Amino acid sequence: MASIRAIYVFFSLCLGAFALKIHVLVFLNGQFVPETQAVVSVNDRGFMYGDGLFETMRVCNGRPFRLAQHLERLMRGADFLKIKCPFTPKELGKFVGQLVEKNQMPERSCA
Repeated sequence: MASIRAIYVFFSLCLGAFALKIHVLVFLNGQFVPETQAVVSVNDRGFMYGDGLFETMRVCNGRPFRLAQHLERLMRGADFLKIKCPFTPKELGKFVGQLVEKNQMPERSCA
């Protein structure tokens, strides 16, 4: 059986230690889902073998800071690791913007 390598797209926005907001949406594999319902199968290649790639983005004034550079680096990393990304950089940028809007978090960064 041939193994399938895929990039699982997961965007999340971190909450500050004293934030009151409880319901946070994340973007996982093409869908916006509550953080508490975001799961990855134990049979997932990334889970089993540690294949993975991520980018952390700061949001300033409701916009991801240097989004194009983050997406370019993400795509270069995926190419280097031979992980097929199911979305174009343009689509990913749209999803990031929607996630920021849906979570009503104009200024947030995660480390």
